[in-house]
Amino acid sequence: MPVIKANLDEVKPIDNGTYEGTILAATPGVNSKGGAQLEVQAELQVNGGTKKRTARVQTEGKGAFMFDRLLRATGFAHIANAIINHQNPQFDSDDLHGQRLKFVVEQRPSMNDPETMQDEIKSFLPL
Repeated sequence: MPVIKANLDEVKPIDNGTYEGTILAATPGVNSKGGAQLEVQAELQVNGGTKKRTARVQTEGKGAFMFDRLLRATGFAHIANAIINHQNPQFDSDDLHGQRLKFVVEQRPSMNDPETMQDEIKSFLPL
């Protein structure tokens, strides 16, 4: 029987903290409740290495404050202000690709197994 070589470092949760990172992709979509969201894929600098994480950021409704923080952390405050002022600005989510910023990460119990911790991107800050 073949022996499998495994490495589960990527699934270990990142410790609570603020980490520098780069946005790899930002893809518009719809969440499970039908609301608009942006799926932000990022590579974070963690303990001398990198870890990839995904944040699902609502772009409308109660959770849209995270989109506001993302825009401001990446130098798009003028877009955030225009949205707040109902000016309906054009914004291409591809403009987020390659943006460097800080990611605030917190651990929380997994929804599938409350005894297992997982990490979650909770906020965004400028470098």
